[in-house]
Amino acid sequence: MLIIEPICEKSLTYILKNIDYDFNTLVPKNASQYQINKFILHNDKIRCFNSLGYFVIKLKKDLSPIGFISIIPRYIHENLINELGYFIIKYYRNNNFMKEAIFHTLNYVFNNTNIDKIYSLVEDSNSVSKHILLNIMMFNFIGSLPNCSKLTQVYYLTKSKFLNQKELIYIKTNKCLIKNKRTLI
Repeated sequence: MLIIEPICEKSLTYILKNIDYDFNTLVPKNASQYQINKFILHNDKIRCFNSLGYFVIKLKKDLSPIGFISIIPRYIHENLINELGYFIIKYYRNNNFMKEAIFHTLNYVFNNTNIDKIYSLVEDSNSVSKHILLNIMMFNFIGSLPNCSKLTQVYYLTKSKFLNQKELIYIKTNKCLIKNKRTLI
């Protein structure tokens, strides 16, 4: 149902126009063309560093960009981690697209890179993301980080756990897709 590919200027511009709130990224919702180009160059540098970075999520049926997913290096308390981040345009939420995108991204990362652990930082109030990470993708909860005005929860998944539980995670992901058949059109 989805295509995941490196983000480009056109896709990023489309996604930014359809964001319903500012999210924590290097490019603001109302970004200028200069800021968008700078972000794309920055993403190219990230991709050179670890072959990952920001990717656009598109519907396979019409190639519409519906969000992005990323694996980027980030420092937390002087430790370099690889962080999973994601965003989906409001119109496409609650259709299980993000579960599919996360599964395929993790599958790619753990089978094609030397990354052995992925972290994800989630605002305490984001119950949907917490459910996806804990109950569908089988991430482990580490603890919370105080972050200015918001409490951020930290989750991680190891390569060995993902590969050992891959079939179960895939079944959980597909149960969600089958349950909501209108997304399969």
